[in-house]
Amino acid sequence: MKTGISFLLLIALFFNSCKKNNVAKNNDGPAVFLSQIFYLTGDTAAVFSYNGKQLAKATYYYENAPGIPIYKQVNNFTYNANGQVTNITITYPTGYYYITDPMQVSVVYNGNNIAEVDIIQQGKVINDNTFNYQNGLLNNWLSSLFNYNITYNANGNVTSIGTLVNTNNTTYSTINLAFDNYHTPISALPNSVYFIASSDFWLLFPAWTPGANNVLASNKTNSYTLPGTSLNIAYHYSYNSYGYPSQVTITGDPENSGYTYEYITIN
Repeated sequence: MKTGISFLLLIALFFNSCKKNNVAKNNDGPAVFLSQIFYLTGDTAAVFSYNGKQLAKATYYYENAPGIPIYKQVNNFTYNANGQVTNITITYPTGYYYITDPMQVSVVYNGNNIAEVDIIQQGKVINDNTFNYQNGLLNNWLSSLFNYNITYNANGNVTSIGTLVNTNNTTYSTINLAFDNYHTPISALPNSVYFIASSDFWLLFPAWTPGANNVLASNKTNSYTLPGTSLNIAYHYSYNSYGYPSQVTITGDPENSGYTYEYITIN
């Protein structure tokens, strides 16, 4: 089962929170922050560490088989004076495939919007990403590997993501059919712009959307692995008192069974 998070993960929290203060509050009380994610086996999937209300470090634990955490990936964040992430240092364990040095992720802004993200290894850009917006919402994301086109409903939730793989012209699509009325886990990450550029990202936030609410049902197609067929996927949530999912279980997706989420509050 594929349950790891790759370095490309690093872009997609970008677009749920290009707003400076996106972390929700409970009746004007302390802000709620995502602190840990667990696989349904009970093993740790991710830990988020904070410096005040800024996300300082994200640690991801890769699991190639249930109950067997293999290694961890550590992301450390650097901010500018405006509180925007400008660089991410990604550290892998010694001997992880061909990666011998920490990777760097450089972030360029156009006002409050992220315009470009470059992933750099040994001084060379290995994946460049540019982003375009319409009415303040990300509607196109073009990378060295993918071309994403994104549409929204009147509530600002993502209704479809169409993807073209640039290397082999494979196409993917996700149609989100229904949403709940609760906060997404990703919205409990401050300036949560740090993690998308990979399909692996969906494994920790399996119903990720830049909108405010969680996806309840979706339809996915893949011209490479599922030619002529599609997956109908349902997401089943339990919620905490702050209105965030505490657990999601997933039916219909062979790569995903679900996750448990924990949160903290910070004054």
